Amino acid sequence: MKTRLLGLTCALTVVGFALQACATNVSLGPGLDEAGTDSGASSSGFLPSPADDAGDADATATLPETLKECIGTECTWPRATCGDGSTARCNVDLLSDNDNCGECGNKCKEYPIVQLATQCTNGRCQPFCMSARLQDCNGLVDDGCESDVGSDTNNCGLCGNKCPDGVPCNNGTCGCPSGTVNCDGNCVDISKDNDNCGACGNACQWVSEPCEPKELPPNTMQWCSQGQCGQFVCSSIIYKDCNGDLKFGCDSTDGCETDVYHDSNNCGRCGNKCAPGQYCRSILGAPPQCVCGPGETACGDLANPDGDIECIDVANDPKNCGACGHACPTAPNANAVCRSGICGLECPPNRADCNGSWADGCEIDLLSDMRNCGACGQACEADAGQPCINGSCLMVECDAGGGPH
Repeated sequence: MKTRLLGLTCALTVVGFALQACATNVSLGPGLDEAGTDSGASSSGFLPSPADDAGDADATATLPETLKECIGTECTWPRATCGDGSTARCNVDLLSDNDNCGECGNKCKEYPIVQLATQCTNGRCQPFCMSARLQDCNGLVDDGCESDVGSDTNNCGLCGNKCPDGVPCNNGTCGCPSGTVNCDGNCVDISKDNDNCGACGNACQWVSEPCEPKELPPNTMQWCSQGQCGQFVCSSIIYKDCNGDLKFGCDSTDGCETDVYHDSNNCGRCGNKCAPGQYCRSILGAPPQCVCGPGETACGDLANPDGDIECIDVANDPKNCGACGHACPTAPNANAVCRSGICGLECPPNRADCNGSWADGCEIDLLSDMRNCGACGQACEADAGQPCINGSCLMVECDAGGGPH
């Protein structure tokens, strides 16, 4: 079995056509079939004649067939240069770039009033709804995503799914969830609803001074509880009746006496005791919990029971590196890092600090910079206009019959 070798140099001229400046060789595989007959390619100036290699058949058989690659200078679809192209050419994919969709400067827009946005897909700005609950069920662009499929009885869960008459749509499902009943198209928990206490339409009557001449127990109010009107309940989610005496009424209760947002013995709920050294806090509006475990430092307003607390690993947090509030410095296109309580900077993927100065951070985009293509100092033929695409200098198949690409 023989192989054929495209063994030309860049200076060779064949039949009046000059070859392009060439670079690497790419293997195309064997050129002759197993029987030793030519596979169909005609002999020309680009191939050695069979007589030329007849005396060295064994050596030639071990050589891969190659095809020269040449420097490419023009963007190939869908890549394009959108900008001045001084250091980055062919830097935009027109099929998916929201700022240059199909052509440079064609920006896909958002229409928040009607909850509609567009995204570049296959070179066209295609509309989509900005919220999963909102859908375009009538097919009209003018009103955008008009249907809330979480509550729309005509489009419950998905467009066209109509609930039976009188049945509500609750979070995308026709009907009421467990523990609630359908009261005139609304899902109601009749065990604690003051307007539907124990049954739909049974509204509790308000009593202005139920404990006269005494005041109401601390942190309580009269409400519907367990389907009965006029029961004492806690008036705030912050306070709970942890000693269980609220059921005894006006004369025999201290009300909702426990602050479950700050009490380390009853954190978030009665009986939930925090470990030694932990705090009971609501962090950033979340339900209260026992916070700050081993390896964490409590940062925030520790002196104020209502002050916010964050539990920080100060050994690794760039915003609190080594101590609460000690933020690591940043640089353009660089990530601040904290390791073992010491600040530093690092470049994100495909960015690099090629000039060795953090003053301008990770200034190079390795995917498109012609002077630093894929790595610092790895330059493309900028004078010839060779672009850097996805971290590689563009190479194209040599055109045997013409000028540069």
